[in-house]
Amino acid sequence: MVNIMPDGDIVHKRLGRLYQESYKWLCEGKASLGECARVLLKALCKDIAQKGDLPIKLAKEIGITLDKTINHGRENVLINWASLSVEIDKLVHQCDGRPDLKELILRAVKGLINDFRYERVVDSQNISIEIVKRYMIEVYDSSFKEKIPLIPEHYVGIDQIHLNQSINDMEPSIIATINQWAKQVIINGGVKKLRLPRFSKKRAIDLEENLL
Repeated sequence: MVNIMPDGDIVHKRLGRLYQESYKWLCEGKASLGECARVLLKALCKDIAQKGDLPIKLAKEIGITLDKTINHGRENVLINWASLSVEIDKLVHQCDGRPDLKELILRAVKGLINDFRYERVVDSQNISIEIVKRYMIEVYDSSFKEKIPLIPEHYVGIDQIHLNQSINDMEPSIIATINQWAKQVIINGGVKKLRLPRFSKKRAIDLEENLL
């Protein structure tokens, strides 16, 4: 069982309390990367759950709009990407909810639209799932990864290069789990039933443990 650090144990002033344990374990280097990934995933899952269902609702609505435009538009008619972007902005901003959550979902959607526009490889058959996946990655990046370098000296004196390497080595497990979570929340209609991946010798990820 993963224990979150008690109140007052802040070892990185720019990180939220949920992520202090993950950062501390990475710096100490006593646990395996798999164990560190598990602690980080538990924090990330709680973070996503606390942010609620608004991003999931928006992902579904935006997914319908993008699907109509990209997959079911008129043949031989060029997509007006600027107009589509404005339409998405209006859809998000007219919805009640926290501005920071709207910004996260917009960043996820704008990246997806750019990938469609410039014909990068994306799955146009599961657009809502792709939006949710990118939203969760935005949460991971903005809440954890992007904040790690924002202090001049790290816990127990570890250098930024080694810390970056550990984070990069963990990311395949993090992204693989996010892929599973994105499918879950679309099927379940929300984040309440997100499950923590269980690591085993045979399988890197097995979604069984209920977090909440």
